[in-house]
Amino acid sequence: LYITTTVSDALDAPHSWIGLMPTNAVAATEAGNGTLFISTRSKGSFLVAHASLTTTDRTFAYVVLG
Repeated sequence: LYITTTVSDALDAPHSWIGLMPTNAVAATEAGNGTLFISTRSKGSFLVAHASLTTTDRTFAYVVLG
């Protein structure tokens, strides 16, 4: 089961490339499990789909290109 988190960024567009970098061990574990992906891109925001876990300390840095 996946849930989504909305990230608002004025630089984002429907065809932007979004890179995610885990910034702690919990986030790196999820990225390594393959349970994290960009599900939707639109003008000014994107959705990150991730596992529905009780862990709330997963943190990531990101970059938007294009």
